[in-house]
Amino acid sequence: MYLDKVFLKHIPNEPGVYGPNKQGAKALKQIAKKCYQTVCNKQELLRARKPFYSIRYQEARVSGALKERQKTELQHQQRVAQKEADIILQEIKDAFTNRQLKDLLVYTEKLRRYVNAKSKRIIPNKGEYLKVIYSTMCQAFYDIYRSNPRKSMYEQNIRIYASLGLPLSRDPSTDSVLVQFKNVFVDYKKRIREYEERLRQAVLPEEICWFYHELSRYHLEQKKYDISRLYARQCILEANNLKNEMWVFNSAMLLCKGDLQQHNKNDAKVDLQLALKSAAKLSDHEKVAFIRQCLDVIENVHFDDRFALKELMDRERKIIEMLSGTNMKEEAANLFSKMAALPPSRRMTVLPGVQLPPQRQPSKSNRARSILPTSSHGGDTAESNYNMSV
Repeated sequence: MYLDKVFLKHIPNEPGVYGPNKQGAKALKQIAKKCYQTVCNKQELLRARKPFYSIRYQEARVSGALKERQKTELQHQQRVAQKEADIILQEIKDAFTNRQLKDLLVYTEKLRRYVNAKSKRIIPNKGEYLKVIYSTMCQAFYDIYRSNPRKSMYEQNIRIYASLGLPLSRDPSTDSVLVQFKNVFVDYKKRIREYEERLRQAVLPEEICWFYHELSRYHLEQKKYDISRLYARQCILEANNLKNEMWVFNSAMLLCKGDLQQHNKNDAKVDLQLALKSAAKLSDHEKVAFIRQCLDVIENVHFDDRFALKELMDRERKIIEMLSGTNMKEEAANLFSKMAALPPSRRMTVLPGVQLPPQRQPSKSNRARSILPTSSHGGDTAESNYNMSV
Protein backbone atom coordinates (compact mmCIF):
# COMPACT_ATOMS: atom_id res chain seq x y z
CA MET A 1 0.00 0.00 0.00
CA TYR A 2 2.88 2.35 0.71
CA LEU A 3 4.31 1.75 -2.76
CA ASP A 4 0.91 2.43 -4.31
CA LYS A 5 0.74 5.67 -2.38
CA VAL A 6 4.15 6.79 -3.64
CA PHE A 7 3.24 5.82 -7.21
CA LEU A 8 -0.04 7.75 -7.18
CA LYS A 9 1.62 10.75 -5.58
CA HIS A 10 4.17 11.14 -8.39
CA ILE A 11 1.80 10.52 -11.31
CA PRO A 12 0.78 14.21 -11.81
CA ASN A 13 4.46 15.17 -12.09
CA GLU A 14 5.37 12.49 -14.62
CA PRO A 15 6.23 13.84 -18.12
CA GLY A 16 4.36 11.00 -19.77
CA VAL A 17 1.03 12.30 -18.45
CA TYR A 18 1.17 15.42 -20.60
CA GLY A 19 0.29 14.90 -24.24
CA PRO A 20 -1.88 16.08 -27.14
CA ASN A 21 -4.95 14.58 -25.48
CA LYS A 22 -5.55 17.23 -22.85
CA GLN A 23 -8.89 15.82 -21.75
CA GLY A 24 -7.37 12.39 -21.19
CA ALA A 25 -4.45 13.84 -19.23
CA LYS A 26 -6.83 15.83 -17.08
CA ALA A 27 -8.99 12.78 -16.38
CA LEU A 28 -5.89 10.73 -15.53
CA LYS A 29 -4.76 13.33 -13.01
CA GLN A 30 -8.18 13.38 -11.37
CA ILE A 31 -8.24 9.59 -11.08
CA ALA A 32 -4.73 9.56 -9.59
CA LYS A 33 -5.68 12.27 -7.08
CA LYS A 34 -8.82 10.41 -6.04
CA CYS A 35 -6.98 7.11 -5.65
CA TYR A 36 -4.24 8.82 -3.65
CA GLN A 37 -6.79 10.20 -1.20
CA THR A 38 -8.41 6.76 -0.90
CA VAL A 39 -5.08 5.10 -0.09
CA CYS A 40 -4.23 7.78 2.49
CA ASN A 41 -7.60 7.32 4.21
CA LYS A 42 -7.12 3.55 4.20
CA GLN A 43 -3.71 3.90 5.85
CA GLU A 44 -5.09 6.19 8.55
CA LEU A 45 -7.91 3.72 9.20
CA LEU A 46 -5.45 0.83 9.60
CA ARG A 47 -3.29 2.87 11.96
CA ALA A 48 -6.34 3.64 14.08
CA ARG A 49 -7.31 -0.05 14.22
CA LYS A 50 -3.80 -1.31 14.95
CA PRO A 51 -4.30 -1.59 18.75
CA PHE A 52 -7.52 -3.56 18.20
CA TYR A 53 -5.79 -5.98 15.81
CA SER A 54 -2.89 -6.37 18.23
CA ILE A 55 -5.23 -7.32 21.07
CA ARG A 56 -7.12 -9.81 18.91
CA TYR A 57 -3.81 -11.32 17.75
CA GLN A 58 -2.66 -11.89 21.32
CA GLU A 59 -6.02 -13.45 22.23
CA ALA A 60 -5.88 -15.82 19.25
CA ARG A 61 -2.29 -16.72 20.02
CA VAL A 62 -3.03 -17.56 23.65
CA SER A 63 -6.21 -19.52 22.92
CA GLY A 64 -4.63 -21.57 20.10
CA ALA A 65 -7.05 -20.33 17.44
CA LEU A 66 -4.16 -18.70 15.56
CA LYS A 67 -2.45 -22.04 14.99
CA GLU A 68 -5.68 -23.56 13.75
CA ARG A 69 -6.19 -20.72 11.28
CA GLN A 70 -2.58 -20.97 10.11
CA LYS A 71 -2.93 -24.72 9.70
CA THR A 72 -6.16 -24.28 7.72
CA GLU A 73 -4.53 -21.64 5.52
CA LEU A 74 -1.52 -23.88 4.92
CA GLN A 75 -3.75 -26.78 3.91
CA HIS A 76 -5.62 -24.50 1.53
CA GLN A 77 -2.37 -23.31 -0.08
CA GLN A 78 -1.20 -26.91 -0.41
CA ARG A 79 -4.43 -27.95 -2.12
CA VAL A 80 -4.27 -25.02 -4.54
CA ALA A 81 -0.59 -25.64 -5.36
CA GLN A 82 -1.09 -29.37 -5.82
CA LYS A 83 -4.14 -28.80 -8.01
CA GLU A 84 -2.20 -26.40 -10.23
CA ALA A 85 0.74 -28.80 -10.46
CA ASP A 86 -1.60 -31.69 -11.33
CA ILE A 87 -3.17 -29.64 -14.12
CA ILE A 88 0.24 -28.95 -15.68
CA LEU A 89 1.22 -32.59 -15.17
CA GLN A 90 -1.90 -33.71 -17.03
CA GLU A 91 -0.97 -31.39 -19.91
CA ILE A 92 2.46 -33.04 -19.97
CA LYS A 93 0.88 -36.49 -20.13
CA ASP A 94 -1.46 -35.43 -22.94
CA ALA A 95 1.42 -33.96 -24.96
CA PHE A 96 3.45 -37.12 -24.37
CA THR A 97 0.56 -39.34 -25.45
CA ASN A 98 0.01 -37.29 -28.61
CA ARG A 99 3.79 -37.24 -29.25
CA GLN A 100 3.96 -33.46 -29.39
CA LEU A 101 7.52 -32.84 -28.31
CA LYS A 102 7.38 -29.06 -28.66
CA ASP A 103 4.37 -28.75 -26.34
CA LEU A 104 5.92 -31.29 -24.01
CA LEU A 105 9.04 -29.15 -23.64
CA VAL A 106 6.93 -26.07 -22.90
CA TYR A 107 4.78 -27.77 -20.26
CA THR A 108 7.77 -29.48 -18.69
CA GLU A 109 9.57 -26.19 -18.30
CA LYS A 110 6.40 -24.64 -16.89
CA LEU A 111 5.99 -27.38 -14.28
CA ARG A 112 9.65 -27.30 -13.32
CA ARG A 113 9.56 -23.54 -12.75
CA TYR A 114 6.31 -23.78 -10.80
CA VAL A 115 7.54 -26.57 -8.53
CA ASN A 116 10.89 -24.90 -7.87
CA ALA A 117 9.17 -21.61 -7.03
CA LYS A 118 7.19 -23.28 -4.24
CA SER A 119 8.75 -24.35 -0.96
CA LYS A 120 8.65 -27.91 0.27
CA ARG A 121 6.19 -26.75 2.92
CA ILE A 122 3.69 -25.81 0.20
CA ILE A 123 4.42 -28.83 -2.05
CA PRO A 124 5.71 -31.63 0.20
CA ASN A 125 6.02 -34.11 -2.70
CA LYS A 126 7.85 -31.81 -5.10
CA GLY A 127 10.53 -34.47 -5.56
CA GLU A 128 7.94 -36.80 -7.12
CA TYR A 129 6.95 -34.13 -9.66
CA LEU A 130 10.60 -33.59 -10.60
CA LYS A 131 11.16 -37.32 -11.07
CA VAL A 132 8.11 -37.49 -13.33
CA ILE A 133 9.58 -34.62 -15.37
CA TYR A 134 12.95 -36.34 -15.80
CA SER A 135 11.49 -39.73 -16.68
CA THR A 136 8.99 -38.21 -19.12
CA MET A 137 11.66 -36.19 -20.94
CA CYS A 138 13.92 -39.23 -21.18
CA GLN A 139 11.11 -41.35 -22.60
CA ALA A 140 10.02 -38.58 -24.99
CA PHE A 141 13.47 -38.20 -26.55
CA TYR A 142 13.75 -41.98 -26.67
CA ASP A 143 10.48 -42.31 -28.59
CA ILE A 144 11.56 -39.82 -31.26
CA TYR A 145 13.72 -42.41 -32.99
CA ARG A 146 11.17 -44.76 -34.47
CA SER A 147 9.80 -45.92 -37.80
CA ASN A 148 6.46 -47.33 -38.84
CA PRO A 149 6.84 -50.85 -40.27
CA ARG A 150 3.47 -50.48 -42.01
CA LYS A 151 4.92 -47.74 -44.21
CA SER A 152 6.89 -48.38 -47.35
CA MET A 153 10.66 -48.60 -47.26
CA TYR A 154 10.92 -45.23 -48.99
CA GLU A 155 8.81 -43.54 -46.30
CA GLN A 156 10.78 -45.28 -43.56
CA ASN A 157 14.03 -43.99 -45.05
CA ILE A 158 12.60 -40.47 -45.12
CA ARG A 159 11.77 -40.84 -41.44
CA ILE A 160 15.33 -41.99 -40.73
CA TYR A 161 16.77 -39.09 -42.71
CA ALA A 162 14.69 -36.65 -40.68
CA SER A 163 15.64 -38.31 -37.38
CA LEU A 164 19.36 -38.18 -38.17
CA GLY A 165 19.31 -34.62 -39.49
CA LEU A 166 20.16 -35.58 -43.07
CA PRO A 167 18.80 -33.57 -46.03
CA LEU A 168 15.56 -35.02 -47.33
CA SER A 169 15.71 -33.72 -50.91
CA ARG A 170 18.41 -32.87 -53.42
CA ASP A 171 21.80 -31.56 -52.43
CA PRO A 172 21.52 -28.00 -51.10
CA SER A 173 22.95 -25.26 -53.28
CA THR A 174 25.94 -23.44 -51.86
CA ASP A 175 24.91 -20.27 -53.69
CA SER A 176 21.41 -20.02 -52.20
CA VAL A 177 20.76 -17.22 -49.73
CA LEU A 178 17.59 -18.88 -48.42
CA VAL A 179 19.60 -21.01 -46.01
CA GLN A 180 20.66 -17.83 -44.21
CA PHE A 181 17.13 -17.29 -42.90
CA LYS A 182 15.47 -19.35 -40.16
CA ASN A 183 11.75 -19.91 -39.72
CA VAL A 184 11.67 -19.49 -35.95
CA PHE A 185 14.20 -17.60 -33.89
CA VAL A 186 15.40 -19.46 -30.82
CA ASP A 187 17.89 -17.83 -28.49
CA TYR A 188 20.11 -20.85 -27.95
CA LYS A 189 22.78 -18.80 -26.18
CA LYS A 190 20.29 -17.76 -23.52
CA ARG A 191 19.08 -21.33 -23.08
CA ILE A 192 22.64 -22.59 -22.84
CA ARG A 193 23.39 -20.09 -20.08
CA GLU A 194 20.25 -21.15 -18.21
CA TYR A 195 21.02 -24.86 -18.41
CA GLU A 196 24.65 -24.33 -17.46
CA GLU A 197 23.49 -22.53 -14.32
CA ARG A 198 21.00 -25.31 -13.59
CA LEU A 199 23.70 -27.90 -14.11
CA ARG A 200 25.89 -26.24 -11.49
CA GLN A 201 23.01 -26.42 -9.01
CA ALA A 202 21.82 -29.92 -9.97
CA VAL A 203 21.95 -32.71 -7.40
CA LEU A 204 19.88 -35.64 -8.71
CA PRO A 205 21.55 -37.92 -11.29
CA GLU A 206 18.44 -37.89 -13.51
CA GLU A 207 18.49 -34.11 -13.49
CA ILE A 208 22.18 -34.02 -14.42
CA CYS A 209 21.60 -36.41 -17.34
CA TRP A 210 18.77 -34.26 -18.65
CA PHE A 211 20.81 -31.06 -18.45
CA TYR A 212 23.79 -32.68 -20.18
CA HIS A 213 21.50 -33.93 -22.94
CA GLU A 214 19.89 -30.50 -23.45
CA LEU A 215 23.26 -28.73 -23.52
CA SER A 216 24.49 -31.21 -26.10
CA ARG A 217 21.36 -30.70 -28.20
CA TYR A 218 21.57 -26.89 -28.07
CA HIS A 219 25.26 -26.85 -29.01
CA LEU A 220 24.47 -29.22 -31.85
CA GLU A 221 21.88 -26.74 -33.15
CA GLN A 222 24.56 -24.05 -33.07
CA LYS A 223 26.93 -26.36 -34.98
CA LYS A 224 29.42 -26.45 -32.10
CA TYR A 225 30.10 -30.11 -32.58
CA ASP A 226 33.06 -30.46 -30.20
CA ILE A 227 31.18 -29.00 -27.23
CA SER A 228 28.08 -30.99 -28.14
CA ARG A 229 30.13 -34.19 -28.23
CA LEU A 230 31.64 -33.35 -24.83
CA TYR A 231 28.26 -32.93 -23.14
CA ALA A 232 26.90 -36.05 -24.82
CA ARG A 233 29.85 -38.07 -23.50
CA GLN A 234 29.25 -36.68 -20.02
CA CYS A 235 25.59 -37.67 -20.27
CA ILE A 236 26.63 -41.21 -21.22
CA LEU A 237 28.95 -41.41 -18.20
CA GLU A 238 26.23 -40.22 -15.83
CA ALA A 239 23.72 -42.58 -17.42
CA ASN A 240 26.09 -45.52 -17.02
CA ASN A 241 26.52 -44.70 -13.34
CA LEU A 242 22.75 -44.42 -13.06
CA LYS A 243 22.27 -47.58 -15.19
CA ASN A 244 19.77 -45.75 -17.37
CA GLU A 245 20.11 -47.11 -20.90
CA MET A 246 17.58 -44.67 -22.34
CA TRP A 247 19.82 -41.68 -21.66
CA VAL A 248 22.73 -43.64 -23.16
CA PHE A 249 20.64 -44.26 -26.27
CA ASN A 250 19.59 -40.60 -26.55
CA SER A 251 23.14 -39.32 -26.13
CA ALA A 252 24.48 -41.83 -28.64
CA MET A 253 21.98 -40.58 -31.21
CA LEU A 254 23.11 -36.99 -30.57
CA LEU A 255 26.70 -38.10 -31.17
CA CYS A 256 25.59 -39.76 -34.39
CA LYS A 257 23.85 -36.59 -35.58
CA GLY A 258 26.94 -34.50 -34.95
CA ASP A 259 29.18 -36.95 -36.79
CA LEU A 260 26.82 -37.08 -39.76
CA GLN A 261 26.72 -33.31 -39.99
CA GLN A 262 30.50 -33.42 -40.13
CA HIS A 263 30.27 -36.15 -42.80
CA ASN A 264 32.02 -38.70 -40.59
CA LYS A 265 30.39 -42.02 -41.39
CA ASN A 266 32.76 -44.24 -39.40
CA ASP A 267 32.20 -42.46 -36.08
CA ALA A 268 28.47 -42.32 -36.79
CA LYS A 269 28.44 -46.10 -37.19
CA VAL A 270 30.28 -46.50 -33.88
CA ASP A 271 27.70 -44.28 -32.16
CA LEU A 272 24.87 -46.30 -33.68
CA GLN A 273 26.49 -49.50 -32.42
CA LEU A 274 26.45 -48.00 -28.92
CA ALA A 275 22.77 -47.13 -29.34
CA LEU A 276 22.14 -50.66 -30.63
CA LYS A 277 23.67 -52.15 -27.46
CA SER A 278 21.47 -49.94 -25.28
CA ALA A 279 18.35 -50.94 -27.22
CA ALA A 280 19.32 -54.61 -26.90
CA LYS A 281 19.74 -54.22 -23.13
CA LEU A 282 16.27 -52.67 -22.97
CA SER A 283 14.89 -55.59 -25.05
CA ASP A 284 13.33 -53.07 -27.42
CA HIS A 285 13.10 -54.93 -30.71
CA GLU A 286 11.59 -51.94 -32.54
CA LYS A 287 14.58 -49.76 -31.63
CA VAL A 288 16.97 -52.52 -32.67
CA ALA A 289 15.30 -52.73 -36.08
CA PHE A 290 15.34 -48.93 -36.36
CA ILE A 291 19.07 -48.71 -35.61
CA ARG A 292 19.82 -51.42 -38.16
CA GLN A 293 17.88 -49.46 -40.76
CA CYS A 294 19.90 -46.38 -39.80
CA LEU A 295 23.11 -48.32 -40.36
CA ASP A 296 21.92 -49.35 -43.81
CA VAL A 297 20.97 -45.77 -44.68
CA ILE A 298 24.31 -44.39 -43.54
CA GLU A 299 26.12 -47.06 -45.51
CA ASN A 300 24.43 -45.86 -48.71
CA VAL A 301 24.77 -42.11 -48.08
CA HIS A 302 27.46 -40.29 -50.06
CA PHE A 303 28.75 -37.12 -48.47
CA ASP A 304 31.45 -36.22 -50.99
CA ASP A 305 29.00 -34.45 -53.28
CA ARG A 306 27.78 -32.27 -50.43
CA PHE A 307 31.10 -30.63 -49.65
CA ALA A 308 30.86 -26.99 -50.69
CA LEU A 309 34.59 -26.74 -51.36
CA LYS A 310 34.54 -29.76 -53.65
CA GLU A 311 31.52 -28.39 -55.53
CA LEU A 312 33.26 -25.08 -56.13
CA MET A 313 36.41 -26.83 -57.28
CA ASP A 314 34.43 -28.94 -59.75
CA ARG A 315 32.64 -25.87 -61.05
CA GLU A 316 35.89 -23.98 -61.51
CA ARG A 317 37.38 -26.97 -63.30
CA LYS A 318 34.44 -27.08 -65.70
CA ILE A 319 34.78 -23.36 -66.41
CA ILE A 320 38.46 -23.79 -67.19
CA GLU A 321 37.68 -26.68 -69.53
CA MET A 322 35.20 -24.52 -71.45
CA LEU A 323 37.78 -21.84 -72.18
CA SER A 324 39.69 -22.02 -75.46
CA GLY A 325 43.41 -21.52 -75.52
CA THR A 326 46.15 -22.55 -73.16
CA ASN A 327 46.87 -19.00 -72.02
CA MET A 328 43.26 -18.35 -71.06
CA LYS A 329 43.10 -21.58 -69.06
CA GLU A 330 46.29 -20.73 -67.19
CA GLU A 331 45.10 -17.21 -66.41
CA ALA A 332 41.69 -18.50 -65.27
CA ALA A 333 43.35 -21.06 -62.99
CA ASN A 334 45.57 -18.30 -61.60
CA LEU A 335 42.51 -16.11 -61.02
CA PHE A 336 40.66 -18.89 -59.19
CA SER A 337 43.70 -19.56 -56.99
CA LYS A 338 43.79 -15.87 -56.04
CA MET A 339 40.06 -15.99 -55.24
CA ALA A 340 40.57 -19.04 -53.04
CA ALA A 341 43.17 -17.15 -51.00
CA LEU A 342 40.62 -14.49 -50.03
CA PRO A 343 38.23 -14.89 -47.07
CA PRO A 344 34.74 -16.18 -47.97
CA SER A 345 33.16 -12.82 -47.06
CA ARG A 346 35.33 -11.01 -49.62
CA ARG A 347 35.13 -13.64 -52.32
CA MET A 348 32.65 -13.71 -55.21
CA THR A 349 30.97 -17.06 -55.72
CA VAL A 350 31.26 -18.74 -59.08
CA LEU A 351 27.59 -18.42 -60.02
CA PRO A 352 26.11 -20.30 -62.99
CA GLY A 353 24.19 -18.42 -65.64
CA VAL A 354 25.82 -15.02 -65.18
CA GLN A 355 25.92 -12.94 -68.37
CA LEU A 356 29.01 -10.78 -68.37
CA PRO A 357 28.57 -7.20 -69.69
CA PRO A 358 30.45 -6.29 -72.88
CA GLN A 359 33.95 -5.09 -72.12
CA ARG A 360 36.11 -2.67 -74.03
CA GLN A 361 39.24 -3.67 -75.84
CA PRO A 362 41.98 -3.84 -73.15
CA SER A 363 44.92 -1.53 -73.52
CA LYS A 364 48.44 -2.76 -74.07
CA SER A 365 49.35 -2.18 -70.43
CA ASN A 366 46.41 -4.27 -69.20
CA ARG A 367 46.63 -7.12 -71.67
CA ALA A 368 49.09 -9.00 -69.48
CA ARG A 369 46.59 -8.97 -66.56
CA SER A 370 43.53 -9.96 -68.58
CA ILE A 371 42.27 -13.44 -69.40
CA LEU A 372 40.80 -12.20 -72.70
CA PRO A 373 42.76 -13.02 -75.88
CA THR A 374 44.83 -10.30 -77.49
CA SER A 375 42.90 -10.19 -80.76
CA SER A 376 39.41 -8.74 -81.00
CA HIS A 377 38.18 -11.68 -83.04
CA GLY A 378 39.49 -14.17 -80.49
CA GLY A 379 37.99 -12.12 -77.67
CA ASP A 380 34.52 -12.08 -79.25
CA THR A 381 34.70 -15.81 -79.89
CA ALA A 382 35.83 -16.57 -76.35
CA GLU A 383 33.15 -14.35 -74.85
CA SER A 384 30.41 -15.87 -77.00
CA ASN A 385 31.63 -19.40 -76.18
CA TYR A 386 31.68 -18.54 -72.47
CA ASN A 387 28.14 -17.13 -72.53
CA MET A 388 26.79 -20.08 -74.50
CA SER A 389 28.45 -22.65 -72.28
CA VAL A 390 27.43 -20.94 -69.05
